[in-house]
Amino acid sequence: MQHLNARGQSGFTLVQMTIVIAVIGLFTAGTLYGGRMIENTKITSTWIQAQAIKVSLKNFSSRYGAWPGDMNNAVGRLAGCDNTPFDTCRNGDGDGVIGRVNQPYNTDLTPAQDFENTLFWYHLAAADMYGTIDLDRPSNILPQWTPPAPYRGGFIVKAFNGGLTAGPLATGEALMGIYVINTAGPAYSQNLADAMMQPNQARVFDEKFDDGRPGFGVIKSYGPVDNLCRTNDTVYATSGSDNTCNVMIEIAPEVNL
Repeated sequence: MQHLNARGQSGFTLVQMTIVIAVIGLFTAGTLYGGRMIENTKITSTWIQAQAIKVSLKNFSSRYGAWPGDMNNAVGRLAGCDNTPFDTCRNGDGDGVIGRVNQPYNTDLTPAQDFENTLFWYHLAAADMYGTIDLDRPSNILPQWTPPAPYRGGFIVKAFNGGLTAGPLATGEALMGIYVINTAGPAYSQNLADAMMQPNQARVFDEKFDDGRPGFGVIKSYGPVDNLCRTNDTVYATSGSDNTCNVMIEIAPEVNL
């Protein structure tokens, strides 16, 4: 009868254990690297998408002499924008402002108050400059946040003229210009405070494309509970791991056209 010696009875040799540990290490490193790659892709895609909206805004205003959403002769001039059925793609009020200036970060009470913020996307789509929207879909059931954003939710357009000095959007410098804000929520809800990013994600985004300060520059960040997103105007609250930050990206330095 043949007997196994002590070496033959062992489950793994030292070499085998080393190989197993090395494989686990490579797998873990690959998983972490893959996670960072996905995160970096989302961050970069968010910026690229905002810049595409910015270019579309500039091209639209150059061609038509009006802001998308505010254009008062969109019906008849933009293909497919005929307000048929009623309350679909239609005219803005032509006052040179998209919606109203110094709006809160959430939406207003009724579609009638913020209709230009939604028409912004209808006019761009009708001009074949950005996105695709069913121009015959009533705009009062379309969320103001559109199109979809890389993290989740979408973008909502807001205009600021230096008058907003309190609340979650209060920053270290006067809020001026037109911004797209990454947010989400039901159509025309008063609670669009669904934060998109963790503070550290917002910080990385801000550092990559701006100055890394949540209250300054072309990228600003805030949260529904603001101190969970940023410690102050210059520092992100990076110790938190929950989604507590929304980011807003300037797409025009001026409000009026």
